[in-house]
Amino acid sequence: MLRKYLYPAVVAGALAAPATATNFAVIVHSVSGSTQVNAPPGCRIRYRVEGVLSDTQNDGLALWGCDLRLARASDGAVVAGLVPDSTAFGWPMDHFMLNLGATNPTGYGGIVGPTGYPGYQDANILLGLGGAQNTIKNTDLTGFAFPSGVNVVGKIAYGKQILAAGTLDVPNDPGGTYSITPRNVVANVIKTGELAIANAEFYKTGAAGLGTISKLTVVVDALAPVALILANPPIALDNPSAPGTVFRDLLQTGTTSTLTQGIGGSGTPTEGSVQYATISVTFGCAPNPAPTTSNITVTCTDISGTGSADCPNITSVTSLGGNAYQIALDRVIPTRECSTITFNAGNIAGQKVQYQYLPGDVDLNGTTNTGDLSALTRARNNPDITTGNPGPNLAHYDINRDGVIDDADVTRLLQLLNGTNTTEVWNGKTVANCP
Repeated sequence: MLRKYLYPAVVAGALAAPATATNFAVIVHSVSGSTQVNAPPGCRIRYRVEGVLSDTQNDGLALWGCDLRLARASDGAVVAGLVPDSTAFGWPMDHFMLNLGATNPTGYGGIVGPTGYPGYQDANILLGLGGAQNTIKNTDLTGFAFPSGVNVVGKIAYGKQILAAGTLDVPNDPGGTYSITPRNVVANVIKTGELAIANAEFYKTGAAGLGTISKLTVVVDALAPVALILANPPIALDNPSAPGTVFRDLLQTGTTSTLTQGIGGSGTPTEGSVQYATISVTFGCAPNPAPTTSNITVTCTDISGTGSADCPNITSVTSLGGNAYQIALDRVIPTRECSTITFNAGNIAGQKVQYQYLPGDVDLNGTTNTGDLSALTRARNNPDITTGNPGPNLAHYDINRDGVIDDADVTRLLQLLNGTNTTEVWNGKTVANCP
């Protein structure tokens, strides 16, 4: 469907080139990364779509698209239940969505079952996920506001890359088995060496072949635990900075030698869609019993050598309706540690959210040093990040937490590395892995 929907200018630049030897594999996973999940009837679960190229004999992914089909194993019937997320993540996948990139008219997340397309009359198929980078180097935005990306990002999908995500409303069919399967997969790669050509009129691309297609199998099980499907700050699946990894706060600790800002810190400002002052969680269906201060625990890896003394306590749990709850902590989570919030009761027992805190770790390699300064400088000089689509990237680059990505963030990172107006010298520090 992407080939039917994408605008002619993008098609000319992204689809017309001859094929390459590279294949593009697409995998549908659960939040945990499994290709099979058991879920209670009538609940919601999260799924993600990953892609990976078969080799690096190219400059990375230029365009991708597919449809998703939820089918019952017993008779092959296509059923309703797929609910796509409407946006991509932060850098680099934001370069495939409006307005930096180009998508189908219905957006990056696709549309459920439009009519009028031969062979696509089934109203339950999710059509046209995906988008394309601005490989045509479009700069004339008078007719269309997209694609407007100044830079094309290379090496995307050299390794597994989370492309899209969404939720599934599990059918009310105890004992039934269903699958989410990608179909009509299409992908283009940037040809080798194209991104190194100075003043290129456009970047040449080639169609990738079809690699392995892996589906997610869903077994409807009345005894299965209820899943935690969303959190803010986000769970790993929805991490805007590094999808698929534990969310890491890498912004400033405050403006004094006291730890006042960070996850759990009252008054810590929101960065784009990512909140810090409180933690919100949403479950796939009603928790029984509901989470309270007495059935949730917080544990922290002990980097500081103080035991649990610096680990926060839960002060309140407030229902937000719709199986969502807001959790307040009595202090900021400790720096350099992994903090785990675990739900211990009833049908949500074992569900958890985890967060790390390493101020200044812009390159997300787990160690703070001058390499982070280089990473931030590159981001500061990239208009696609600072002005083209800053929202998903604020939690990654807005070091001083003032809502914009600018030179003041570079200055503040220098201060953090040197220990100025912060809790310690951050140059050369590391963060604990999460258990």
